[in-house]
Amino acid sequence: MDPVAWRQQRSFPPGAFSGVLATRRASVAVCVPARDEAETIAGVLEPLVALREDGLVDDVCVAAGPCTDATVELARAAGARIVAVGAEGLGKGDAVWRALPSLDADVVCLIDGDLVDVDAHWVEQLAGPLLRDPAVMLVKGAFARPLNADGTLDSSGGGRVTELLAKPLLARFWPELATLRQPLSGQVGVRREHLLATPIWTGYALEIGLLLDTWRAGGLAAIAEADIGTVRNRHQRLADLRAMAEGILWCASVHLEREGRLADVGAEPAEGVVERPPRAAVGLGR
Repeated sequence: MDPVAWRQQRSFPPGAFSGVLATRRASVAVCVPARDEAETIAGVLEPLVALREDGLVDDVCVAAGPCTDATVELARAAGARIVAVGAEGLGKGDAVWRALPSLDADVVCLIDGDLVDVDAHWVEQLAGPLLRDPAVMLVKGAFARPLNADGTLDSSGGGRVTELLAKPLLARFWPELATLRQPLSGQVGVRREHLLATPIWTGYALEIGLLLDTWRAGGLAAIAEADIGTVRNRHQRLADLRAMAEGILWCASVHLEREGRLADVGAEPAEGVVERPPRAAVGLGR
């Protein structure tokens, strides 16, 4: 599928899937990976648990890493199911990989635990393309993001690592994927069967790894992007973004080596980045 056709057929505006959860025939679970998110977790979960209470999704769980604050207690009080994913602490991807055995639904939506102003319609947008089109395997949430200190919206609608690393990297080596507005979006919808069959990268490599592996498995036609509006979270200091960039670059480099386009990726992976094998290959025990 060429990028022009993709934008016409796989890129969806806000509200494109209004009401889709009420008429669904497939099951939908929402998973919120979280570690030390006491400030935001209750607000993230409120609209998601309301969807479950209204019968519009089947499960809302928090994949809880080794927390040192009240994240787990607050999440339980908010009505979420808690999945303790152990003390390894390899980040969001590891939490998703370890929680996957308990996510017994056809469609899994991932929502970050450090966000504010989460809206129930996000789940409609993330699950909608998967519920409507069996060819779609992965849905990326597109959004505008307030980047400036005064709260105004940056016209690029993306974070610093997205604009300075991910988009140029994709444009250079995987130009089909450069058409995505938010290739590193952590708000995604994915078929569970695809998630089971796909390696899961830990650390900051989860999003780019899932995107590249989905593209390899099904091409651009297997990926959709749905606008969820505005996403707000805490912004990291510029110096702290190095670890994120290194994780993304390491994952991309491994893919390039496997494709025969990079001779030697080197022996040392980025800190905290491990490629977990597909769950379908190793079984569903945590």
